[in-house]
Amino acid sequence: MLAGGEIQERNGVILRSSHIAIRDTGTLRLLHWSETGPPCLLLHGFADSADVWSEFAPFLAANFCTFAMDLRGHGDSSWNRDSAYQVASFVEDLDAVLQAIDGEPVTLVGHSLGAEIAILFAAASMHRVARLVIVDFGPEIGAAAADRLRAEFVSMPRRFRSVAEYEEWLIERRPLVDRKVLARFASNNLRQVAGGFEIKADPALAERPQFGEPMVRQDRRHDPMLWAALAKVKCPCLVIRGQGSAVLPADVARRMATAVLADGQLAIVNRAGHGVVMENAAGLFEATRGFLLGRGARDKS
Repeated sequence: MLAGGEIQERNGVILRSSHIAIRDTGTLRLLHWSETGPPCLLLHGFADSADVWSEFAPFLAANFCTFAMDLRGHGDSSWNRDSAYQVASFVEDLDAVLQAIDGEPVTLVGHSLGAEIAILFAAASMHRVARLVIVDFGPEIGAAAADRLRAEFVSMPRRFRSVAEYEEWLIERRPLVDRKVLARFASNNLRQVAGGFEIKADPALAERPQFGEPMVRQDRRHDPMLWAALAKVKCPCLVIRGQGSAVLPADVARRMATAVLADGQLAIVNRAGHGVVMENAAGLFEATRGFLLGRGARDKS
């Protein structure tokens, strides 16, 4: 594993952070919850950071070398000077991170944009991925919900007078997330600047190409290339859908798991929508535990 790095305490859990150099970006930050066992890498969604996994990752740490990365332009990773935030660039970064880690094939758990990155990597580098968990994302997504997530990032204030002000902003928009969880996320997702606090994510992310080259029909964004990539994934794969998700339609989740993936399963997480990672981390763990430990996941649909 990577050596050195800052020792921190989050939510009563001791973890380490480290950075690795990326050729055209600068550095990428990794959070490590455990450094023993087979590797499991967590990939966050658009405009989030590795800190969204703070409630979920400790569940895995007893059995996996568990770590998460801040995607370029997010969290404490560097902003790309050329605003190169195409999904292909994120996939290249994932490849660089895994090359820096000594170990066996990795288990990837990706949420939203992180799931898209994980799917494309697993399709192209099958021998390097042991298992794949796709959290609330697919080749067809609800157009209105996807547009709303993008619009929220574009319109949100860049600066806040205090962490508490940002926390209140989050509470209004993420009503299913426990307030203590949002408070921790808020404190980790801001950097202090003169006169207050600033969102860490690069505002240029708002201009990144969304969802490949999608077609829109019947209120859904369709990406045929992502369907093709899914069909190439040969490792065991678990599709997770938040029960109330407006992003991943139920029929798409079923098709992914039962008709397209070579070795696919489906699980539904109750009391959660698209933001399942923070909305119900314990439920997400229950839905993934058997699969990640190699016993298969129970289909709760």
